Amino acid sequence: MFNVRDFGAKGDGKALDTKAFQEAVNKASKQQGGTVYVPSGQYLISNIYLLSNVHLELALGAELLASPDLSHYDKMVHGHNKDRQPYHLFIANDQKNIVISGHGVVNGQGPKFWKDKPDSRGWYKEKQQRISPLFELNRCENIKLIDFSIIDSPGWTVHLNQCVNVKIRGLEIKNHILGPNTDALDVNGCKNVIISDCHIEAGDDAIVLKTTPDASACEGITVTNCLLRSNCVGFKLGAAESFYDMRQITFSNSVIYKSTRPIGVYALEGGHMEDITISNIVCDTHGTETVGLGIPIHLDLRRRSDDSKLGAIRNIQISNLIARTRGKIMLTAEAGAYLENIVLRDVHLIYDRDFSDPQQYRDWLSAQFSNRSPKARVAAAALVAEGVKGFYLDNYKVTWPTGESIIDPAALWLRDIKGGYVNCPLLKPYKKALYNSDNCDITLID
Repeated sequence: MFNVRDFGAKGDGKALDTKAFQEAVNKASKQQGGTVYVPSGQYLISNIYLLSNVHLELALGAELLASPDLSHYDKMVHGHNKDRQPYHLFIANDQKNIVISGHGVVNGQGPKFWKDKPDSRGWYKEKQQRISPLFELNRCENIKLIDFSIIDSPGWTVHLNQCVNVKIRGLEIKNHILGPNTDALDVNGCKNVIISDCHIEAGDDAIVLKTTPDASACEGITVTNCLLRSNCVGFKLGAAESFYDMRQITFSNSVIYKSTRPIGVYALEGGHMEDITISNIVCDTHGTETVGLGIPIHLDLRRRSDDSKLGAIRNIQISNLIARTRGKIMLTAEAGAYLENIVLRDVHLIYDRDFSDPQQYRDWLSAQFSNRSPKARVAAAALVAEGVKGFYLDNYKVTWPTGESIIDPAALWLRDIKGGYVNCPLLKPYKKALYNSDNCDITLID
């Protein structure tokens, strides 16, 4: 065991302890592996390079403070945008067999990298540069992140880029709910990833799978037994970063609270999203109202721009989901495209507040909002589906708000549906009859 104190770490929260940490990691790796032990104390550090066969153990009472001085950090040169900055607290490139565990805390000190005052919607804005992602793990294999806590990341928290065989268990991530793009877990072009038993609060996506242009496909991902809060999407696939395929994915047995969109699947840049199951989810969309509209389930297939390639969303099964919401489920594809083989089973929407005015959906500006499906956007219905080949709806239920409402929504709004059935005895009697706009070939089972 290599104790960072033996390498000169002060642990007083004032002296920069980066050198001591790095020397301990280097020595452990050179001796074919070992444990770097961090005892109780506050350790001010900048970037630490994680190396193969090293276990970093954070004792209860150990707190790692990210230095707010960017001159303390090496400046990276790989793939940058607004959220993938050149500065990181933990870095691993092409390494194997890395473990970080224990009951200590990694404190990103996010507010020190942001402007002092929030904007009119409450969001804090980042300064020109910041630490983001806090953890940058590239092309690594056999990674374990277990039981420790992360608080106040300045931007993205954990970025797994083209990693293989990853286990994340028991993490507690608590970021500022109105921090700038404070994603919790970004799984980018990875294979064989297990995420379980995590409690996450994030100002942006809580758990997001993505495939950036410099990554590859996401395959073999399972997420279970998590408690998630997000001011964006609780569990998301794709959106702007959907250039490669995502397949063989499960998400189950979790609670998502105060999220604008608990479940989101977005194929906007040519990637194919297929063979995905989502089950046993309890959620609500009662997040920060100035941030976004409530959409319990959102599937959207379109081209993000006219130059983008059209991808695919197919073989998606969502079952045993309860959502408290003011909004609506949206399943959409741009004109001429189709979602394929979409199954919703035992989904219950509870309107404990009045239904949102559809005109809000018409005017809402967002890159992740069915922007090529204008009729679906404004449809006054609890579930909206447009452009689906093979739509199967079983035991869908709606509990409407009590009292008078200025909106008289339907249970279902279907348009351009080719094949499938609706078997929903729990809907009867509807507030309205099934609203078939046009061009639907679907079986209604009495």
